[in-house]
Formats: sequence, C-alpha cells, structure tokens
Amino acid sequence: MESIKIAGAGTVTGGIYDEVAISGAGKIIGATNCNVLKSSGSLVCDSSIETKQFKVSGSAKIEGNLKAEEGKAAGAIRIEGNLDANKFEASGSIVVEGDINVDEFNAKITNGSFENIYGDKIYINSDGTFLKNFFHDVVKNIKVENIEATNICIKDVRANRVSGDIICIEEGCKIDLVEYRKTLDISSKAQIGTIIKL
Repeated sequence: MESIKIAGAGTVTGGIYDEVAISGAGKIIGATNCNVLKSSGSLVCDSSIETKQFKVSGSAKIEGNLKAEEGKAAGAIRIEGNLDANKFEASGSIVVEGDINVDEFNAKITNGSFENIYGDKIYINSDGTFLKNFFHDVVKNIKVENIEATNICIKDVRANRVSGDIICIEEGCKIDLVEYRKTLDISSKAQIGTIIKL
C-alpha cells in the first residue's frame, strides 16, 4: 500500500493509502482512506477522511466527515461534516458542524462549537492557561447544542441540553436543561435552568 509524504507545500489526490504525512501546507482532493494521517502545519481536505490514526498539529479544515479509530488535534481544526471516533483528544480550538459520535471525547480547548455530541465518556474543559499569562480575564467560548453520554464532565460550557447517567457540571457552565439517571454534581458557580431525574 502506497504512502504519501509532503514536505513544504503540495497536493494529494484522494484514494487508499498506508500513510499520509504532511509537514508544511498540504491539500487533499477527494475522499481518502488510510491507516495513518499525520499533519504538522496546515491541512485542507475537500472531502471525507477515514483513518485508523489521525494526528494534526497546526490547522486543519475537513469539508466532509472524519472517521478515525483514534484522533488527536492540537491547534485549530474545523470539521464541516460528522466526527466518528473511538477516542478523540483536542486542544486549542475545534469546530464540528455535524454530529460527534465517540466512545471517549476529551477536549481541553479555548474555543469550541459543536452541534450534537453522543458517546460514553465526554470531557470538555476550557484551557485559558496561556492567555491568563497576558490577560486578567479570559473569554471562554465553548458552545454545544446537545450532549448525550454515559459519563459527562464539563467546565465553561454553554449548552441547551445535557443528558447522561453520571454528570459533573463545573464552574462557568450555563445549561438550559440537564437530564440525569444516576448522579449529578453541580458547581455553585454554574447556571442551570431545568433539572430532570430520568
């Protein structure tokens, strides 16, 4: 199985590969299926990506869906379709315009925008450590429409609805509706609209 490597700037035609590695600025044209996709710098894909391992450092824009067994993104990533993964970690800024279906989602981010997040373990936390060295106050901008999962722990998140078995809502959260089955832990510094025990 062929591997593709870009150093500097280049374009990859979609297809089936063992590994796609980009160092610099790379563009993928067409749907791509590979075992490993690694990008350090800038990545743009005009279609969907399916891979076992997805690792991005820098910026990435995927105009279709991303399906990965394991994913890690550091920097700024935008997925215009759905995100499906067994495990996905994100730091920096992430926007997913479609649905997120994951077993485990761990995001320590400064900015985030999500529609629906479905999974087993969902952890979303703001990361303003770097910015706090320069500014007294950090504007946290993490917005979610709906979260449905078994275990949920969120901080500095604004959401319309959060539903799960075990839920921990930490400071800075503003949630319109919370639905829980087993346990619910809410910080005194969180704002909650309606709470329903399922």
